[in-house]
Amino acid sequence: MNETLRRDKRVAGIEIQALRLFLLAGAIYGGGAVGVEHFTDSEENSLHYNMWTALEEGMEMLGVIVFIYALLDYLRGSPERVVRLDIGIDTAGDS
Repeated sequence: MNETLRRDKRVAGIEIQALRLFLLAGAIYGGGAVGVEHFTDSEENSLHYNMWTALEEGMEMLGVIVFIYALLDYLRGSPERVVRLDIGIDTAGDS
């Protein structure tokens, strides 16, 4: 029965939660890239332009952050599994 419930919570092999996060990330990013771009005018040194541009760039960055979170959450798979990222240079072997 538990396996049946687990299969029902997947769409095309992707869990519903991850799928929702992927779609949310795309909507935020696309809304910033296309939707907010519509409201910016050609006056590049005006406060109006700078505020809309800041909103656009912020939405794009937030969309990427949500996408990375969704990707890591999807790769983790289950609450018992841990994803670990080591960023840096390993200097332990350089003696």
